Amino acid sequence: MNITSIAHKLRKARFEYRVNAKIQNRFWASELKRFNVDPSFVSDEKESLSLDDLEVTLSKPDHAFFLKGLSFARALHNEAHARFRNEDGLILIQIGELSFEVRTFEELYILHEVFVEGVYNIKLPSPVVMVDIGANVGFSSVLFAQNPKVARVISFEPVELTYQHACRNLNINRPYSEKIELHNYGLSDKTETIEIEFSDEIKGSVGIRGLGHRDDIDRSQIKRIQLQVREAGAEIESIVDQHKDTPVILKIDCEGSEYRIVDSLIEKGQLSRIAAIMMEWHDPSLLADLEDKLVSAGFAVFSLSPNSTSVGMIYAARGVASP
Repeated sequence: MNITSIAHKLRKARFEYRVNAKIQNRFWASELKRFNVDPSFVSDEKESLSLDDLEVTLSKPDHAFFLKGLSFARALHNEAHARFRNEDGLILIQIGELSFEVRTFEELYILHEVFVEGVYNIKLPSPVVMVDIGANVGFSSVLFAQNPKVARVISFEPVELTYQHACRNLNINRPYSEKIELHNYGLSDKTETIEIEFSDEIKGSVGIRGLGHRDDIDRSQIKRIQLQVREAGAEIESIVDQHKDTPVILKIDCEGSEYRIVDSLIEKGQLSRIAAIMMEWHDPSLLADLEDKLVSAGFAVFSLSPNSTSVGMIYAARGVASP
């Protein structure tokens, strides 16, 4: 055994000793070790665990996800000034005037994306209509609705359980959510019923790609569900026609269906009627073709992480004239 291995074992032993010395509850002691959480800022009482620095209490086992996402929660607290509270057995996160119900590690990660990384932090000179394709549990829709320059938000979330969670988050955030029109179906290249894999742990990763690439979840909890999708080109045409005097911006995050959506918009002649797009992409083999299609439609394209082998963001906007 080399010196590095010995040092690692000693550090691990010291860490486990500190956890066992402070945390009497076996479940929470095990979870702290599992997620390598420093016990300095935690305390346990009977069945619960208090995170003293965040002033929130975790009740086993439903809240164990919070330890997995603790780094994101602390970043939300430190950088987005988030506050945490317990309410009716749930954990709610308040960021400014907005509050959100969170139930999974992934939702902490997405809140971090939205409110710390600022992936949808747009500044607008005049009123727009936001179309949120892949609303998930409603974080981005509510953020858009809070923007005084956003006249209306039209959102699409096809998974029933996720849609219901989004409805709860919209209800928490009145009056901003009164701007939001949330639909319980998705968009694609045609209207049909499709079957997909679903896991409540990672609602935001559910899509046509399936979940075979995820080895960080309980695979025994994956189930197959059916959901409704409609032709994107026709849906967006209707939206643009209803708002002819207001620019329409698309946010697209739909786990692989983004390529089908763009193709449907092109086929229906609607891509040229869109003012801007914020899009997460998932298949790098199709990325260059997607970028070319957007440029051909008159967009200036800003591509983040173009060399990623898994996922990245594209921002596309009009206003750059052709030579």
